[in-house]
Amino acid sequence: MMNLDAAGKPSRPDTATDFFQPSDADALQMSELHVRFDGRTYRYGQYCYDVLKDALAYARLDQGRSAQTGAPDDEASAWTPPMMPSESEQRQMDQLQVRFDGRHYHYQSYRYDRLADALDYARRHA
Repeated sequence: MMNLDAAGKPSRPDTATDFFQPSDADALQMSELHVRFDGRTYRYGQYCYDVLKDALAYARLDQGRSAQTGAPDDEASAWTPPMMPSESEQRQMDQLQVRFDGRHYHYQSYRYDRLADALDYARRHA
């Protein structure tokens, strides 16, 4: 499935990962609505979302029903690229068949937020 921005143009894929960087239109909406990407999840206020459109939808809803002029102050950048595994971590992942999709680590049908957890489980069940 391909992500499309408001003009119908595809978001730009990050060639090193399986996730999409936000299109210019998405980045503009993120900025206007105070939605941030922390390298793993999209954040609005205290809430975290796996899907950008869900974060944007809730931000619109919240700001529309609120007398506030915006979301809580958040000086973080709108887009923080996820931390990529180092070369030594990648070698361990390859040996144990753990993969990284740009946001999560996967072993068989399991998904992990932390590499250490994925590697630990893979070692115990290899």
